[in-house]
Amino acid sequence: MLYNPSKNIFGLDIGDHSLKLVVLAKEGKKLILKSFNDLNLADDIIINGEIKKPDELNTAVNQLIRSATGAKVNTSNVVAALPESKTFVKVIDIPATPEEKLNLTISEEVKNYIPLSTEEMYLDWQILNQDQSHTQLLVGAASKDVVNSYYSILTNSGLSPCVLEIEAAAIIRSLINENKEKNRRG
Repeated sequence: MLYNPSKNIFGLDIGDHSLKLVVLAKEGKKLILKSFNDLNLADDIIINGEIKKPDELNTAVNQLIRSATGAKVNTSNVVAALPESKTFVKVIDIPATPEEKLNLTISEEVKNYIPLSTEEMYLDWQILNQDQSHTQLLVGAASKDVVNSYYSILTNSGLSPCVLEIEAAAIIRSLINENKEKNRRG
C-alpha cells in the first residue's frame, strides 16, 4: 500500500477466502499499526477472484471494519488490492517515443503481452528506465469487469476507493523500497 501520512486511509485485502484490514499511522519516522482485522469468507462468495455473492461480501466488509482491533477505523478512504489471478503485470521495452505518442505506443504494444483488448482493460504504466533508443516500462492491466465489480463492492459498503492496486505491483514496490533502504544503510 502506498502510505501517505497526510491522508487518512486504510488498506483492505479482498481474497477468495478472507478479508484483511490494516490502519497505519506515522509517529516520528516510524509507521505504527493502529488497527487491524481479518475475517474468513464462505467459499462461495468469491471464486477465483470473481465476486459471486456481492451482498454477502458487502456485509462481510462492513463487519470487518466494525470489529477491527485497536483504534476505530474512522475513515471511508480505502486502498484495496485486486485479485492476483485477474491482473497482469509485465515489464516491456518500447522504442523511444515522443511523450505525446506514448499512450498510443503502449496501448499497441501491450496487445503482444496481455490477453485482453484495450477496450476490455484498465491499463496503467510506469517508466522504469529510459534512454535515447528505448523505454522500459512496468505495465499493469486488469479487466474492466473485475475492477468495476470490486469498485462497486467498496462503494456499496460506504467506502471511498482511493486506489485499486494490483497486488503484484504492491509487492514489487515494497521490495524495491526495502532494497533502497538497505542500500542507503550499507
